Amino acid sequence: MHLLLKIVFKIFPFLRPKIKSISIDDIKELSKTKITDKEIFSIDRGYDIYGNFHEDFNQDSYTATIPELYVYTLKNGMVENGLEEIYTSKKQVIKEYTTQETNPRIGEFFPTNPVKKLKGSLAYFNLSGLENFYGHFWCEYISQIYLLWKSGIKADYYVFTQELPFQKEFVSLICKTFNIQQNKLITLPKGTILKPDTLIFTSLINSKKKILLKNRTFFNKVYMPSFVKDVYRLLAESIPANNEYGEKIYISREKMDVRNSTNEKEVQDIVTKKGFVVIHPEDFSVAEQIAIFKNTKYLIATSGSGVSSFFVTQKQNAKILLFFPYYCPDTHYKILSSICNISYDYIRCNSSTVVIEGEPREDNLTVDLEGLKFFLDSIN
Repeated sequence: MHLLLKIVFKIFPFLRPKIKSISIDDIKELSKTKITDKEIFSIDRGYDIYGNFHEDFNQDSYTATIPELYVYTLKNGMVENGLEEIYTSKKQVIKEYTTQETNPRIGEFFPTNPVKKLKGSLAYFNLSGLENFYGHFWCEYISQIYLLWKSGIKADYYVFTQELPFQKEFVSLICKTFNIQQNKLITLPKGTILKPDTLIFTSLINSKKKILLKNRTFFNKVYMPSFVKDVYRLLAESIPANNEYGEKIYISREKMDVRNSTNEKEVQDIVTKKGFVVIHPEDFSVAEQIAIFKNTKYLIATSGSGVSSFFVTQKQNAKILLFFPYYCPDTHYKILSSICNISYDYIRCNSSTVVIEGEPREDNLTVDLEGLKFFLDSIN
């Protein structure tokens, strides 16, 4: 029957149904369990290591409201594996359920992909590829899994994104931390239409705002829920600390293709003389990174995904210093520092080389060595 429909729709594409939207509050087959109440998130104005405020660097103070967060169960719900959008049994897409400004599936043709029916309940987690970025997996993605764990709702099956090696490692660690049996995980090809008896999904941790810098539009994170520090604590508690690297870590990006420092040798010479150990996070597994950073009190790094693991630190009065290219006004780690009670400093460095045309966030940079020394003196 499925093959016949594909043939018919290929010959007569106008017969394919277009996707209509429905508000989440209008779905009779859907029930929800509230996990968190509304939360007010506030962040202070940010100053660089010298105490200067950069008006164009998106470091001003603000207050935002984090909405209530839920776990949803939808009878006969559907999802296309590899995408975040959720459908009712009538192939209506949930209008509000998207990380985009508007749901991109509205008005599109419903896919004629292979269908996998599942008896029982399926918990599904996907962010349409955003979770392929290590830093986002650490934040938005595992926060969704935490919401389900907090609800106490158990699923018969689970679908996690496991395309990349770090995701497979992470999923294994998540299953251990949140008591999910590995034999309940299923892996299916991208594009497969999943049709369980009951589809389980959570609120999206979705916050971003447009900013304009150097005639380019960027998106910056606005908030993260305060429970993210509980997620990191649980991950930290699941793995013994590795004290071999000490409390002072410098993350080098010398093996990376973007955001490299032109004076990397000088930077490493300065920090090692002050007792810092140089590491390359890509040389360690996820569990090994957590073990190292659990014991880290001071971190120096150029802003990048490798910094994400630091927020599992169990040290009091921890501090972080980040280097940014001149046109890289990112707030991601400032927000996490605020939530995790970590002292946050940054240096806005001069960009030296355009690595990707039109992507100034990825420029190579020259670290301000005087600012670096100033920070080192402050912690010693």
